[in-house]
Amino acid sequence: MLLYKYRSAMGSADNDNTRRIFSSSSLYYAKASTFNDPFDAQVNVEPNSSRAEAIDRHWLILRERARGRGGFIDSVQGTHSNATFNIERIYDKVLNDTHIDHDRYYRDMIDSFGIVSLAENPDNLLLWAHYATNHYGMCLGFEWDETGLPPAEEVIYQNRYRTLEYYSHTEAELAAISLLQKSADWAYEREWRSVAKPEMEYNSSFAPDEHYERELEGLRSNPSQSPYYSEEQLKEKYTFLVGNVTVEGSGPKVFNQSALKEVVFGMRMSQSDVIDHINAIESYGFKPKFFQARKNPKRYQVDIHEL
Repeated sequence: MLLYKYRSAMGSADNDNTRRIFSSSSLYYAKASTFNDPFDAQVNVEPNSSRAEAIDRHWLILRERARGRGGFIDSVQGTHSNATFNIERIYDKVLNDTHIDHDRYYRDMIDSFGIVSLAENPDNLLLWAHYATNHYGMCLGFEWDETGLPPAEEVIYQNRYRTLEYYSHTEAELAAISLLQKSADWAYEREWRSVAKPEMEYNSSFAPDEHYERELEGLRSNPSQSPYYSEEQLKEKYTFLVGNVTVEGSGPKVFNQSALKEVVFGMRMSQSDVIDHINAIESYGFKPKFFQARKNPKRYQVDIHEL
């Protein structure tokens, strides 16, 4: 599917943002906090929960996931330890008196993802005006499945924030829900988004708690009743994979040059600038088809003509 990126014209400087799309074959994935709409990625995060409430709720979710993997019976106590460990990690980051500041944790988590905004077509008058420097810029058409970048999904437009049951979702699920919805006022954009996840490094962390101590005490007091269950196995039960972000989802991401299929120049771009842009784009190794938008003589629309 062809998806389009409206951009300003290339500047002469090497660090010009549009020029870098071609010079480095990359698109920039932005953080949601840098978007022009403060309502972007806005959801209703469940009201503050106490530590105990959060653990109990998260435990139920983990139990259901364990049931789906066929390990429900054996994992009940383990999932409670896992839930406790997960919540304690969140508390370490966002503890506010005795409650979790969900909104703060949510904002920080969302900003570890990166987003590229795209459009369905190259003839949207408002997008030309807003994102292509009043028709002086250009519109880049990508065969998105060929870019090698994260898949693009259609944005959902609605009038009310979506309410999330916070501990029912992974961080990736929360990002997918919130970053793919916007106010209905933006529906004219017919936007698609490619969302890049942060790269994570996982390390094992032994996290004993009162459940571990209780089991360990029982194991040591009655070793004959647990001949097949060693202290080492018990330790493994309370060892979890802890993820840390090594590469943020935001930043430039390289795409395959052949995925750029079209470049449409704005109706106000001069012919000399069009020629300069074609020469520059081809000098960077790209071979798209070139077009220019022209004002329709009878209707409020632009017509796209191949050069």
